[in-house]
Amino acid sequence: MALCAVSNLSKYYGATRIFQNITFDIDKNQRIGLIGPNGVGKTTLFKIILGEEDYQEGDVFIRQDIRIDYLDQIPVYPEHYRTIDVLYLAFHEILTMQQQLKELEHQMTYLTGAELTQVIQEFGSLEQRYEQRGGYVIREKLNRILIGLKITEDLQDRPFNLLSGGEKSRIVLGKILLEEPDILLLDEPSNHLDMNFMDWLESYLQDYQGAVVIISHDRWFLNRTVNRIIELSAEEAEIYNGNYDYYLVEHKKRLEEKYKLWQMEQRKVDRMEAQIERYLIWARSRDSEKMFVRAKELKKRLAKLDVPDKPQMEQKSIRLNYDKATRSGREVFKLTDVSHTFEDNPLFEDINCTIYYQDRVAIIGANGAGKSTLLKIILGELQPTCGEAKPGSRLDIGYLPQEIEFSNPQFNLIEAFQDEHQITTTDARHQLAKVLFTGDDVFKSVSTLSGGERSRLKLCILMYNKINVLVLDEPTNHLDLTSREILEDSLKAFDGTIIFVSHDRYFIDSMATRLLEIENHHLFVYNGDYQYYLRQKEPQEVETANSKSQQGRQNYEADKEQQRKIRRYRKKLEQCEQRIQECEAALNLLSEQLNIGHEDIALLNKQYRRQHELEEELLLLLEKHELLLADPRSKL
Repeated sequence: MALCAVSNLSKYYGATRIFQNITFDIDKNQRIGLIGPNGVGKTTLFKIILGEEDYQEGDVFIRQDIRIDYLDQIPVYPEHYRTIDVLYLAFHEILTMQQQLKELEHQMTYLTGAELTQVIQEFGSLEQRYEQRGGYVIREKLNRILIGLKITEDLQDRPFNLLSGGEKSRIVLGKILLEEPDILLLDEPSNHLDMNFMDWLESYLQDYQGAVVIISHDRWFLNRTVNRIIELSAEEAEIYNGNYDYYLVEHKKRLEEKYKLWQMEQRKVDRMEAQIERYLIWARSRDSEKMFVRAKELKKRLAKLDVPDKPQMEQKSIRLNYDKATRSGREVFKLTDVSHTFEDNPLFEDINCTIYYQDRVAIIGANGAGKSTLLKIILGELQPTCGEAKPGSRLDIGYLPQEIEFSNPQFNLIEAFQDEHQITTTDARHQLAKVLFTGDDVFKSVSTLSGGERSRLKLCILMYNKINVLVLDEPTNHLDLTSREILEDSLKAFDGTIIFVSHDRYFIDSMATRLLEIENHHLFVYNGDYQYYLRQKEPQEVETANSKSQQGRQNYEADKEQQRKIRRYRKKLEQCEQRIQECEAALNLLSEQLNIGHEDIALLNKQYRRQHELEEELLLLLEKHELLLADPRSKL
């Protein structure tokens, strides 16, 4: 039985529909990735399951005594609460039972007779519940979280309210994991965690005993943690029984099937219209009431036919202005003995590295390791404490920062583009169309753009400068999955040098040809993609990292059988249509002969009988054709 069942759920804010017809189950030990474009209602769905939001239609069923926890906003705790106090809140029920057991133990020291017997029974029952809830392994559970999330003794003793946003997120995540709810809802858990923490969280969730539902744009994380994808749209929740790689394969397959169904339905409409026309032609030429009735009935059926919208088979791609950029020199940047200290704390030291033309370099490392600082030193925006960062020759650099800003947020897109480049409105619209801003989109205010739209606009403006070096700082932050894939596709066409900082392992693996890792104040260079990096770091992870989901493979024999059925159906349809054409041709010829007239009564009678036979056969053929058209799938 499902822990939670959502059935035909619809949600509106006023007259605005967020989603409708949402149906899915959450079963024990399931790992579900909830995906969909930004604004489609994923977080709203979480809050409905939690009972924090209402809904207009449908049902949400949650089994009795099911505990649900949600990682979202950071709670406010009393001023005196330390980090360790927040973590111990996860054991509130167990600690209460622990105190009750101590009180019962104390009572057993002075009670006798029936009272002692009753207390012993209470103690036994409570101790059993205490053990079931994990009372004897509190410290073991806590240590696993402390070590995995690197919550040091110093961090444990610090006031929770004085921690940074990232530190608070780690502590609240640790508390929720310690509570071990039956259903764990995680909303973008990777937002404040670096790659090392994400690796640990992936391993933890793989062993987790409850159900987990994750909203995430981290495709690597989804691949490693989930066994089911629910794609949320305004119209439905589509379910894929596999990880993200499986979803990509299966999603494409389903789109192709929808397109084939759409084509089939379109052919059906065309044939029904042709069929109606045939009925009307023969009804008029033969003054046949029966044919008129058949045409009218078929018109009604055609009007009621629910033809699906044409599915969009190809994701729109952006075409950045890569033309006519001057090639840089072979050495793009050279770092020699570079060290940097921030507020007396060394970030990194003795860095020696050369970045070459057409390198795609990912700078990785833990939060606070100095990735963005190194990027600023490379760009010349910051002078290193020691050493030299020397740029190469003929560099035209474009920089996409984490937080993208424009000189005037109230500008529309055309004005924002013209603020950077002195070009006509027509030329500006032409450039904006390359990054999918068309029609009235170009009149949007910059302040209303989403993260993905701001990135597209900034890239469009940068690329108009004909740059040959592109520097990106966390380019996939705030982007939904579709926007990330569009960005990747567009960057792959760039033939210059790309240097970027990112925690997005899927993006790194897709884009990088070299990795620079800052670890323990030193720089380590890996001349390969993220999979190569994993092989060098942790050989035992190779099989896991390299394995691609095989769930998307089509069943060969089933596919062959389906194709045979399709061929048989098409052959029947073609034979029927061919015979209709033959009957129509024969009737037309007979009509011409009868119109000529002659005195051979026997021949006339023979022709009239043949005409009647052909008309009867034609009517039967048209009815057969109509049945074949009615539902092609039922004939397969």
